[in-house]
Amino acid sequence: MVCPPGAPPGRMALAFVVAGLLRERCTPPAAVVTCAARPTLGVGKVGVPHEVRVETDGDVLCEIVYQVIEADQVSSWLAGWRRPTRPILSSVETR
Repeated sequence: MVCPPGAPPGRMALAFVVAGLLRERCTPPAAVVTCAARPTLGVGKVGVPHEVRVETDGDVLCEIVYQVIEADQVSSWLAGWRRPTRPILSSVETR
């Protein structure tokens, strides 16, 4: 996970959870890098935005979490992309 300066802890936690969910969907399992805000990317890197819907106590919030991949991985990433038919994660307990 990339932690930009000043990013709110809640957004960083969301990026961490999303990284875990994306990693579980990788075949074979692979490392996943996410960022809570639009990352500054070096040459050869691409930021893929993932819209994440968060429901808390009846409120709905849509956030964007970025996945950082190599530019040469974009074609294979798109080929393997599939829209979930159901929510990947329905609830998370917070303490």
